Amino acid sequence: MSAKTSPDLKAFLDAKKKPTYLLGPVERHLLSRTTPSTRRTDVLHPSEMCSDWCIRASWFLLNGAEKHTEVIPLRLANIFAEGHAIHAKWQAWLAEMDVLRGGWYCRTDDVRWWGLRSDHKPSPLCQVEYDEVPIIDEQYRISGQADGWLTGLNGPEAILEIKSIGTGTLRTGGVPIDKGGLAASFRSLNRPLTNHVRQATIYLWVLKRMYEQGKISDIPPNQLLFLYECKEDQSAREYKVQYNEEYIETVLEKLAILDPDSAQPPACTGEKQSGGRCKKCEPYESI
Repeated sequence: MSAKTSPDLKAFLDAKKKPTYLLGPVERHLLSRTTPSTRRTDVLHPSEMCSDWCIRASWFLLNGAEKHTEVIPLRLANIFAEGHAIHAKWQAWLAEMDVLRGGWYCRTDDVRWWGLRSDHKPSPLCQVEYDEVPIIDEQYRISGQADGWLTGLNGPEAILEIKSIGTGTLRTGGVPIDKGGLAASFRSLNRPLTNHVRQATIYLWVLKRMYEQGKISDIPPNQLLFLYECKEDQSAREYKVQYNEEYIETVLEKLAILDPDSAQPPACTGEKQSGGRCKKCEPYESI
């Protein structure tokens, strides 16, 4: 019996066969990268908690298991990079307007501060970066970053969540693709996706706890602002949602069950596959 070829190895071998001058070599480079991810595995990430969260898999990772990861092919790497670029573009414009509250860093002066960009007076040539809004809950081991804290605009302050929208995002969110394609589907979208609302609500839930514990001095908003940009034609839409813990009720129920210090992992809470196992915690069952 011949050994099976892993999906990652197959992708690498397929990339070597591509008769291209540039794309093939770039994809092979991406598939062969061994640089470890900088994404922490000893904390809970709101983006992973908001959709099909398996607390059993989280227990293994919080207790030192090595995260099961796959190499990123060129198309997926391109999608991630475009999403980062869209975030940076909008945050740069909002920084110019001086309506972003959060963490800032002046690389030239080596100065960090919390507040608005204008709260520090760097020279015009200084390189100033927006460090976003840190989300940290030591008790529940939650860590993340909200895209922004909007202030000084028309209406109450709001926590900002920026999302680049493609067909994959819509399908994952349970939105059917219009026969007119992505742009038509985007135009007909009349609400933010449920998993996005959950993620932003987790951010605001933690921020409120941080305020109660005296870790931040500014009273967190009670409003979420979702800024969506369509990847096909760069059109943009916004949606306002009032903070409501009911959006994350199931997340909080799972959080109450998860005890990283327990000697035994909790039961699986992820979506089961046809074989009756969750694909997220299955890789750790042999540990």
